[in-house]
Amino acid sequence: MQGRATLNLKEGTMRNMKEVTPQQFHERFLPYRDKIYYLRLQGWEVAILHGLISLVADHPGIKAMQGPTRQAIDHVRSWCNGKFTLWGFTPEEVEYLNNMREVKAGESSSQDKERQRLDLWDRVKRKVWQMDMQDYQISHWFQKNCNLDVHLTDFDLLTPQTRIKTEHLENFLKTLERYTDRS
Repeated sequence: MQGRATLNLKEGTMRNMKEVTPQQFHERFLPYRDKIYYLRLQGWEVAILHGLISLVADHPGIKAMQGPTRQAIDHVRSWCNGKFTLWGFTPEEVEYLNNMREVKAGESSSQDKERQRLDLWDRVKRKVWQMDMQDYQISHWFQKNCNLDVHLTDFDLLTPQTRIKTEHLENFLKTLERYTDRS
């Protein structure tokens, strides 16, 4: 095993952490690969396991995998679905539970994008104030690069106007950062 030093910030100590190489894992795993293991879960843990396996299965790298990985995911999903059916859920309700995360992911994704836009807005505002920019500088940049009428007073708002898109803010911030890097 190879060692790697890690810092424990809570205790302020260093310790060596052991790494397991893929070869070492394979050698230790091989004698046990065909054994059957059982896991006992409480009902609430089944629901959490179902949600976790959905998260894992949605990962692009996992979606592309075949063979044992896909089989394990399908096996866990099938087991969870069986428990849901035993609890009295109809096949339609079980199907809804399987697809529910995908619907929530879409909602979360749009919420995440809006949160990112607001965070970006705050970063741009801080940079504008930090650089003590003038109205004509801002209006000129937005007119030239985005064909938008934006002024210094727009940065007094808590949220950006809908006409100011995320890409406009990203490009403006990059321009400001490039300018400050050269200064």
